[in-house]
Amino acid sequence: MTNNNGGNTPGSNPNPPSNSTSTPNTQSPLPPGPAAPSTGPGSGPGKLGGPGMVFPCGLCMAEVHDDQDAILCEASCQRWFHRDCTGLTEPAYGLLTRESSAVWACDFCIKTKDIQAVFVRQGLGQLVAANES
Repeated sequence: MTNNNGGNTPGSNPNPPSNSTSTPNTQSPLPPGPAAPSTGPGSGPGKLGGPGMVFPCGLCMAEVHDDQDAILCEASCQRWFHRDCTGLTEPAYGLLTRESSAVWACDFCIKTKDIQAVFVRQGLGQLVAANES
């Protein structure tokens, strides 16, 4: 799977606060294998948004696994999304995930937050709004 994961590692918070200053890494893969099983209603493989899910899709809430096409909202919320859920075509997804300077933002963050349309990666991967460079 090719993806943008912001450097998340197993056991780390996949949804840090939106004022996070962490620098995303667009070439790092998801942690290997599916998340550890959880207990309770709505949990486990194929279930929706159960407790203990490591990377729930920001739209459908089903677990995002490392063998699925997925993309990270690096511009703001730091949530994972299945490619199919976002409506990204395979060619667009391929371009976004192969380009190290590409930063993707989910529709929710674009609509509700002050997200710049274009970012440029400078220096050590720091994201700078295009009008600030």
